[in-house]
Amino acid sequence: MALRGFGVGKPKREFLRDEVVDFGSFAQRLVGRVARESQMKSQICLLLLIASGFRCVRADGIPVNHTTGRVIVPHTVLNLSESQSEEIDTLGTLTLSADQWKKVRAVTPECPKQFYIVPVTSIDPAPEDQFYGIQLSGSQVAVADGMSAEVNFVGETLYVDRHGQFYCAGVLIPYRTLIEKYAATSGKTGNKDPLAPQERELVVNLPFGVSKDSTVIKDRLDRLFKVAAASGWRTPDD
Repeated sequence: MALRGFGVGKPKREFLRDEVVDFGSFAQRLVGRVARESQMKSQICLLLLIASGFRCVRADGIPVNHTTGRVIVPHTVLNLSESQSEEIDTLGTLTLSADQWKKVRAVTPECPKQFYIVPVTSIDPAPEDQFYGIQLSGSQVAVADGMSAEVNFVGETLYVDRHGQFYCAGVLIPYRTLIEKYAATSGKTGNKDPLAPQERELVVNLPFGVSKDSTVIKDRLDRLFKVAAASGWRTPDD
């Protein structure tokens, strides 16, 4: 009597040979599967580490490799004058020269005339919602290309230069943006807190010796005052 289905009816040598072949195939498949899963897990861990490191650099600290002391994002390097170095040492700010400002604004249009400076060795969180530069040495500062800082200029004092451009806290405010924001405020500040009627005043400072009737800025001022007045702001024309 022979039992079938379990290899009992086969010669012992053949049974062992068949089982060895099956086991070898199974072992190969198992090893391959473990290798693939291990590789996938390694790739996932690597991606998580990269993402975690990127967050730490961009969200928690300044974009600097503290091992090499190098800025790790595209940036513009500025050479400091003696008076600028003194300003950084005493005030912690940098006021750009006309040439420096033009150079930086070519790649970073929102760069203000003056901004805070953070030393390259700093491990503190990066300034939030503030434009800043990174001091590389006693004679150089780096400004990250494309950096921006939110400026709530509505309700704040505006400054106009001799070319008819508007600024707030040293940041150039595009004229179109200025008009759109004041048209939509209805007497509210940038953080949406309503101002008392007597506080809804639009203040614009003109360059020394320049009248509001100057041909360069008259049309721009007239339109701005008209839009602001329609939204409930008191203007110099009131």
